[in-house]
Formats: sequence, C-alpha cells, structure tokens
Amino acid sequence: MKLSMWMIANCLEDYSTEINIKENALATLKSVRLVPIDHCVHLMQKDQDVVCTGEGDTIILYKMSVENAFEILAEIFDFYDEWDDKMREYAEKFDFDTIIEECWHIINNPIAFIGNNKKVIAKTKQYGINDVNDEWRYISLHGHVSIESLKKAVFETQNMYTCQTYRFDSDSDLDFMTCPVVYDNIVYARFIVVQRDRRINLGDEQILKHLSKIIAHIMMRLESNEKGLQGQDTLFKILKNYSVSSDEIEMFLKYHYWNKNDPLRVCVLTLKPEDTMEKSLLLIQQDINKLLPECPSLIFQNRVMIVVNEAITPIFNKIHSLDLENKMIASISLPFINLKYLKMYWLQALYAIEYGKIYNKKSNLYEFYDYAIDYIIDSGVAEEKVCACHPDIMDMHINKSDSIKTIATYLNNNCSLLNTSKELFIHRNTLVYRINKIIDGMRCDIEDSYTRDYMSLSIRILALYDQKIKQTTLDINAVL
Repeated sequence: MKLSMWMIANCLEDYSTEINIKENALATLKSVRLVPIDHCVHLMQKDQDVVCTGEGDTIILYKMSVENAFEILAEIFDFYDEWDDKMREYAEKFDFDTIIEECWHIINNPIAFIGNNKKVIAKTKQYGINDVNDEWRYISLHGHVSIESLKKAVFETQNMYTCQTYRFDSDSDLDFMTCPVVYDNIVYARFIVVQRDRRINLGDEQILKHLSKIIAHIMMRLESNEKGLQGQDTLFKILKNYSVSSDEIEMFLKYHYWNKNDPLRVCVLTLKPEDTMEKSLLLIQQDINKLLPECPSLIFQNRVMIVVNEAITPIFNKIHSLDLENKMIASISLPFINLKYLKMYWLQALYAIEYGKIYNKKSNLYEFYDYAIDYIIDSGVAEEKVCACHPDIMDMHINKSDSIKTIATYLNNNCSLLNTSKELFIHRNTLVYRINKIIDGMRCDIEDSYTRDYMSLSIRILALYDQKIKQTTLDINAVL
C-alpha cells in the first residue's frame, strides 16, 4: 500500500515531531530507506534528530536515532499493509462495524458510515452519545442523519462524488469531512469524519478514498441483492424496481423539504453524442447540482435524471438556462405526485427523447406531453397508460369532479355548446359558465386539436380502468 507523508505523520502522534508537508502531498511512497530512492522515505541523522524526507516533504523526529526511526517507519508501512488486507477481508464479510473501528486507529476522530437513505450503517464506539456534538447525539439516538445537519452540510448539493472538508468559524460547529463510496457513477454510502481529537488533514482523505475503492463493489453487490443495508439512494431503488417503503419515501421528502402533494416532474438529460465519455456525465451533473441545488439528481443508464418539485423550481426556465445547444438533449415528463411511481415518469422522459428526435430533429428540449397519445397507443402496460393520461383530466378524475362529465360531453360534441347543453339538459348560459370555469383552471389550451384528442383519449382510458381497477396494482388516486 502506497503512503503519503500525511498518512505517515498521522501515525506519529505519540512522538515529538516537526512536520513540513505540502497540502497536496500524494500517496506514492512504497517503503523507508537509509539511502535516497525514488518513491521511498529517506532517513538521515541530523545531530540528535532524524530527518524523514519523502517527495520533497519532511518530518523531523526529535531526539531519536536513525535506527529507531527506521524501525518505527518500517512498522508504519507494515501496519498500513496489514490494515489494507484486513479491510478487504472485512469488506467481503460486510463487516462494516469492524471496518469503522479499524479506521479509528488511524483517523482518531469520530467516524460514521451513512447509507444513501441517510441511515447509520456503522459508527465508532469510542464516543458516547454526548461526547461529540448535537448531530452525533442525534444519530446515536435515532439511527439516521438529522434534517438540520443536511441543511447545514451542503455536500449533497455540490460535488457529491469527491471527498470534501468543511471548516466552520463558530465554536459550536465542528469541522468535518465527507467521502462518498462510488461505483459506476452511483453513490452507495458516505463516510463522515468529525474533527474532535485532532485536525483533519489530507492523510485522512487519502485513507477514506482508498477504503472507498475497496468497499465500493461490495456495496454494489450488497445492494443489488437487496440485502442488509438498504442504504441505496431512494430514487435509484425505485428505478431498479427494488422495494421501497412508504416510510422511506416520506423520509426522502422530509430531507428535501418537500410536501406530500407537491407536483413533481422527471427531467432527463442525454449527452450529444450519446456515447460521450461518462466523465462528461459527472461534469454535467455537477453543473446541475449548482444550478438546481434543491433538485436531487442521479446518473442512470448513461443519462442524468433530475426530479423537480414544481412548487419550488420553475423547471422550464431552469432547463432553458442550461447550455443545451452543444451539450445535451433534455426531456420532461408529465407532472405527478406519488414518488412511488417515479419509474413511470422516467419512461415518459425517455420516450419523449426517442420520439422527439424522430419528429423534431432540430430541438434540444422535448416534452412528453407532445408524444403522449403515441405513447398510450404503443404501451401495453395498464399502469403506464394511466400515468400518461392528460394532467388536467387526471386532476378532475382524482378530485371526483363533475367537471369531467361536462368536459367529456363537450368534447364528444365537437365543442358545440348547443348540442352539449341539450345532452346535459342544462341551459346554454349555465353551460358557458361551467365550461369557462373549467378552462380557466386548466393548464392546457383546449382550442388545440391535439389537446382535445389527448383529453378525449384520457377520459376513455380512465373510465375503462375505473371498471378494471381491481385487476391492476396501480392506485390511480395516488398518481397525478
């Protein structure tokens, strides 16, 4: 295992030292030597002290012979090699409690290992409930991260794929470091180190990055089998058809300060050309996180998916502000409420891209609304057809409004007020009032022929599935 001078210095806390190490010192050192050799720590006696030099950085061990220093540093290299072997062994056993305990002997600060569902997988046992800070007390008592800490810890809305250290000026806020466990562009968990007993430095970051690489594929295997941790990102689990409890969805909404009935949309960004290197996807996601910090995003199937809360974010204004012209193609689903049906709306966004490029090759932004009729005809899945119904008709259906009968009759009579009033047995002026009131509350333009066809088709689909609702697992009233 290759070390940096910071990693070595972190093991010399019990000795009297002077440290002169660059902030960006790399982990390239392979062993300790008494003669200068590339990528090795060179020891040299200077009066009563020993100067340890590696890659231009130095650690001075005061009042020590070079023989003793050599033995100490050799033991440090051996210790890290043994530690590396142990981490791989414990990872294969999914023994994250022991992994965290072994890390503490190097990092010497409180460490928590948090799943993407914000639940604590493991944490150091050296600290009591009240020994660190309020957040440590919270996770010790409740087993998951507090909403307040996420509001303060902006790591989720910046670059979620790299280690980051956060420094605070106030005495009440302890500095901390976060390091993600990433496999195939998916963040499976996160290490959090709180600065309590010694200052966090680059050596801690290098250790956590090394450990993250060891356990990343283990986390992927564990989550793909839906065992044990269930620490995967909620959105990813829904897209992969894993079981997600209502409690987990409720927790997800709370962490994002969303309400249960907020209107959501799925936005999908696809690179141009689609075989662009995955590194570009990460850069685009970072840009999205800066532009839309309130919107969770995910790289899935070589695309960036964003879930937008329209009660908070004006999605169309934001998407237009992206540099779509040269980088990406964007698509947007219909609005919906229940996050449980996220995958239905992910499929809508994909369909909009696929058929949008056929019908309108020059555009960079496609709305599923424009291709919904084709989708309903194409789809052979009941749930997909229902989720693709016209949003205004869905609103009326869910609210069990008499408006749906009025608008259905109006459309069936080719928008003739005279014929509609006769069929409904109401006065023409009363009908005009009702129709205008319905139209005022709609999002779409009923004068558009496509919209009228889409609404008529949606009315027929919902009427059909009202009769067959027992044959489907879909809760229509939970979808918008």
